[in-house]
Amino acid sequence: MKHNKKPDKYELARRRLKAARAALGYTQAEVAEVLGVASSTVCKWETNIYAVNVGDIVRLCELLEISISDLFA
Repeated sequence: MKHNKKPDKYELARRRLKAARAALGYTQAEVAEVLGVASSTVCKWETNIYAVNVGDIVRLCELLEISISDLFA
């Protein structure tokens, strides 16, 4: 029997982050340039290889026009 695991709040946040970026037409490279990180870092944030630090979360939310509470809702 196949078990469908419900995504946790962090997985949902990663999905919202990626969706917000795409909705505004930003590439990972463009987000990375604004934040001063490597584009591979943004990719790793979106795929759960790296956790986003608090300072970057604030800047990401400002850039992507999403509130922190909506990101983690």
